[in-house]
Amino acid sequence: MMKYFNKIIVLGLLCMIPLVGCDTDELIELNINPTAANELDWRFLFTTGQARLSEQLYVNGRVHLNLPSGLIQQTATMQVGGERGSGDKYYRMIDAFDAFQITIPPDGLKALAEVIRQTGPDGKNPSWTNLHNMAQVSYIYTMQIMTDLYGNVPYSEANKGIEGIFFPKYDSQESIYKDMLAKLETAANAIGSGPDAVGAADVIFQGDFAKWKKFTNSMMLRLAMRVSNVDPALAQQYVQKAISGGVMQSNDDIALLPCSSGPSQ
Repeated sequence: MMKYFNKIIVLGLLCMIPLVGCDTDELIELNINPTAANELDWRFLFTTGQARLSEQLYVNGRVHLNLPSGLIQQTATMQVGGERGSGDKYYRMIDAFDAFQITIPPDGLKALAEVIRQTGPDGKNPSWTNLHNMAQVSYIYTMQIMTDLYGNVPYSEANKGIEGIFFPKYDSQESIYKDMLAKLETAANAIGSGPDAVGAADVIFQGDFAKWKKFTNSMMLRLAMRVSNVDPALAQQYVQKAISGGVMQSNDDIALLPCSSGPSQ
């Protein structure tokens, strides 16, 4: 019995040796990735969002060229079937109709939504009000295209998976437009008043707040004109605010993302 008990003790001690041997600072540090980022500069994520929202050949060809330009008869084709004729024919071409919503939001809107969250009142950098509102305007730029293409879309609960919302509700286009106009007004008044500089991380205006204000007011003007036939009073209210705040006057104010020459997706 004593021999059996001794064997158990020895076996237990042998099992403990690897545990003791692994508990060293040198071995623990091997599990630390020296190149991993412990903190994220939200300006880099803002750049990612801007680049993704600029779209690319896949979206521009299928959505803006083949679909809306055909719907409003800017272009027409004799082709029956295929994406070229999807805009001016009475059939649904999935590749053209869905190209925007399956390509742009997952990358661009998701990145910008995180910037907005982290620079908002409950985020890590709530004082970055310039970046917060620039990201807000960029988000609205794409959401306006989204709701114009599809009507009622997820908006108020969109991109909130981190909050446990995995099936966002569809908001009415009316509520989406009203919220976007209100946020554009807030952004136009706030951009340039915060302590944070965005600089080269802004690949459209290179951190020029004056140009951002013009862009924001111009967006406000565009959205207001879109609702002028259904809510003239609301449209007039925001048209006056946009013009008094200052809108784009020439190509010097244009929102442009320069791209390198070469193949595109």
